[in-house]
Amino acid sequence: MNSFLKSLIWFLLFAFLAALIHLYFIQKKCGICGDTNFNQSEHSQLADFVISDIDGNVIFKFPKEFIINSKDGKVEIPSELNSLRDSVFSFFNKNQNKELVITGKYLSSEGEPRGMDRANFLKNFLVQFGINADKIEPKAVLSDFSYDTNNKYQGGIGMIFQNISEAAQKIIEKHIAEKTLYSNFGAADFKPDNTLVSYTLELKNYLVTQTGKSVLVTGHTDNVGDEVTNKNLGSIRAQKVIEYLVSQGIDENMITSDSKGETEPIADNATEEGRAQNRRITISVK
Repeated sequence: MNSFLKSLIWFLLFAFLAALIHLYFIQKKCGICGDTNFNQSEHSQLADFVISDIDGNVIFKFPKEFIINSKDGKVEIPSELNSLRDSVFSFFNKNQNKELVITGKYLSSEGEPRGMDRANFLKNFLVQFGINADKIEPKAVLSDFSYDTNNKYQGGIGMIFQNISEAAQKIIEKHIAEKTLYSNFGAADFKPDNTLVSYTLELKNYLVTQTGKSVLVTGHTDNVGDEVTNKNLGSIRAQKVIEYLVSQGIDENMITSDSKGETEPIADNATEEGRAQNRRITISVK
């Protein structure tokens, strides 16, 4: 009996030591595998960020999610999401009847405005790239999550494509018919920016449904230089836009040009910011 007890004790001792050694090496190798207090919010970088349609079909998938924080409504954009703007921009150009709903999560202790701030942060991020603001709807979503030890949470943003509502379509068409563009129109090697590219596609589709309409492209300048020179500059810049519109399939017989030069400023020409606002192209469909 004594021999049996000694053998059992030695067996249990070796089993216990083996378990300790196993746990040590598992923790050393993967850090979180043996952690019974694993905080999912601190390691959610393992999740993908997905943009789907209203039926749940995946449109785009990226290897990392956006990051929100507990201090403000700003959103951190990992490098893995750098191509998101191009993807959304291209999708809209090919799917003119879609809009993007952006949701920003918030805790009950933060309040709904914090969620809206997060959604609007991403909306502005896309609009600055040239995507039509009328096709982006920000929403706040009450959620239950926890910030990590750095006061951050990865997974606080959602995006879904859906069909544009009738009310939203009316707003879009109104802004197509009265559009202001800012670009480097004065450059000798003028190239259309994303705003002009996407607007041209919208204008082309809009004109298909509008019979008897004409397009007026007007150039505006700041007050640097004399009035006659600025009048000519406005005409040249308007013509560059017209050339691009025609190159994309819009009938040149539907388009006329004009120049107001420096005569219709919308901002103070005494500041660079104001002058930049005055250097613009307006497009009117009537």
